[in-house]
Amino acid sequence: NFGALRLWGSGTRWNQIETASGVYDWTTLDSWLATMKAHGIDDVMFTFAGTPAWASSNPTDTLCDNGAGGCYLPSDINLDGSGTNQTLVDAITAIATHVNDPTYSQTHAHIRSWEPWNEFHRDPLLGYSGTPQFGWSIHATYAQIVRITEDFRCAITGKGSVNGSP
Repeated sequence: NFGALRLWGSGTRWNQIETASGVYDWTTLDSWLATMKAHGIDDVMFTFAGTPAWASSNPTDTLCDNGAGGCYLPSDINLDGSGTNQTLVDAITAIATHVNDPTYSQTHAHIRSWEPWNEFHRDPLLGYSGTPQFGWSIHATYAQIVRITEDFRCAITGKGSVNGSP
């Protein structure tokens, strides 16, 4: 028996959910959350990572552990953390809206914890040296990481701001 679950490596990465811009396949995520609810588990951590190739600022890099280009953020967030970051904000907003619907939560486990990316430390821009065993987790500056974390909080909780807008 277990009381909580972390969704990672479970077919629920960003590139597996948003198959094209604004096109979401909820099948696997819904299946996991329905199964958890059916087994009395209502404490889920969702790890968001794996930029879809269509959104990646470098879609051909095969050193990413989330598929080609999956460790690169979209090009609408600049190295200094500025930019709209709208591609990522739209994706996390869509996921959070989907799973937080009151009707949905009657039959699906609740995502209580949101992780904005997996293993920030495996990032060549933050000084990770050597060839990683599983590939790069993310290829982002510290400013970009701070920004996506801020945007996540705002998109999921409604608190804070996205690009300076509440």
